[in-house]
Amino acid sequence: MTSSSGFLLGMATTGIMGIGGYQIMNGDLSMGDFISFTLFLGFMIAPIIQMGNIGSQLTEALAGLDRTEELMNLTAEEDDEQRTIQLDTLKGDLVFEDVSFSYDEGAEVLHNINFKAPSGTVIALVGSSGSGKSTIAGLSATFLNPKSGKITIDGHDLTKVNLSSYRQYLGVVLQDEFLFEGTIKENIMFPRPNATEEQLLKAV
Repeated sequence: MTSSSGFLLGMATTGIMGIGGYQIMNGDLSMGDFISFTLFLGFMIAPIIQMGNIGSQLTEALAGLDRTEELMNLTAEEDDEQRTIQLDTLKGDLVFEDVSFSYDEGAEVLHNINFKAPSGTVIALVGSSGSGKSTIAGLSATFLNPKSGKITIDGHDLTKVNLSSYRQYLGVVLQDEFLFEGTIKENIMFPRPNATEEQLLKAV
């Protein structure tokens, strides 16, 4: 029930109570008749409110269905012919060299970005909303490709690295945490269900 419909329902209830009380005081209506009337009115209003809620819930469900259908119809991301480098191991030395990127033509989000993230270090990207922090993360994870410049991982050009061989080493922690139904252990092992106990403890 929306705030506007709740306000109107409250106004109607107040009016009915006021009129009923006035008629009882004048002897035009007995207390029993008034109570019976309000009870019957409540029985009538509840289904009407529920029907209104069903309409809004149905709209939300249809929107969710469209999004689900869109996700189900996504084709698997395939490596192009240039991605021939297989990473059997990953040290994790990440380098951005004169990297530029734009979502829309003529509106660069990143321009000639240069930095090194050596293996074992913690890098904090600080900036206002829209300054390109998430874009850098997307480029590092190969979700996006730079318009110019080069990104290397352990000296390999990231545009030539096989996606699955690289992404198996990646971990993403979102701003809004999400847990699947199940135990904490099952959530940790979700991307690698065959992980050993030693690997599990190392991840924790």
